[in-house]
Amino acid sequence: MKAAILDAPGKLKVADVPDKEPNGKEVLIRVKCCGICGSDVKIFQGKWTIPLPRILGHEFSGEVISVGKEVEGFEVGDRVSVDPNEICGECEYCRTDRPNFCENMIDHGILVDGGFADLAICGEKAVYKLPDNVSYEEGSFLELMSCAVHAINQAEIKVGDTVAVFGGGPGGQILHQLARVAGASEVTMFTHSEEKLDLARKLGATRADNPKQVGLFSRKYNVVIDAVGSSLVFEQGLKMVEKNGRFVLFGQAPEGEIGKVDLFNFLMEEAKIIPSFINPYTMDQSVQILGNKQIDVESLISHEVGLSEVQRGFDINIKKEPGAVKILVRPN
Repeated sequence: MKAAILDAPGKLKVADVPDKEPNGKEVLIRVKCCGICGSDVKIFQGKWTIPLPRILGHEFSGEVISVGKEVEGFEVGDRVSVDPNEICGECEYCRTDRPNFCENMIDHGILVDGGFADLAICGEKAVYKLPDNVSYEEGSFLELMSCAVHAINQAEIKVGDTVAVFGGGPGGQILHQLARVAGASEVTMFTHSEEKLDLARKLGATRADNPKQVGLFSRKYNVVIDAVGSSLVFEQGLKMVEKNGRFVLFGQAPEGEIGKVDLFNFLMEEAKIIPSFINPYTMDQSVQILGNKQIDVESLISHEVGLSEVQRGFDINIKKEPGAVKILVRPN
């Protein structure tokens, strides 16, 4: 089979690798769609170090073409998506309701090979069937959706809350839609891209502003979500949180990024800083959201490339080409 392999930061190649065969409780999937995630880009750029070489790609959907002898929940032909954060279920964190910190987690596309390939292999418990009305394209958003759902759950948005989301990428566009679903009366999107501001308005944001063109600190929000991952957004966004409000860290900052906090005001205003790390117990919830068409993910797809063009997909993302939001790789 063919796969896109990252040999070293900035060095991505498409090559033939041995076909995979499932063992025991494993499922073999023919990949139909795999999204290029911001974390993929950071790994490609060397801003996040992982064991290399590696087949990247963790946002993928596809068709089951083979199952291990012990698999009971899936059969050939099933349409599925994958939770790339495959937990062991046995370590202390898993046994104490904290699976996102699993000590033995198998991170597909990070610690083991992922979905920028013709075929991908996953444990049965990491695979989720797609509803009949959910396309493979929509299904490739399932993991990102589940992470966003966890962030919204962490934010504890109440009916009538005001919410600000920094970042007009796929994560931010999903988050502002979910915030409205959760009951927010007003959701403001902040991003520098006019195209992404227009997209946010189309997808239901009540306001969409360029942070350089408005007075950021002229008002406060019950919840501010950082879907960028930067010290600047952290420092600015925290100043915009209402007393006893919540600031949610969702975007992944580069390793070593430092954000400063005004400890005096932080104490006096009782704002909460809430990190949101991956997706504990939110995959099933996200399957239902996609199946019920509660939010629009198809409008986020701006580019599609074949496996042989995967470098082009990364370039579109890194160069922030006009109109770029979510780039999908189609291996087959």
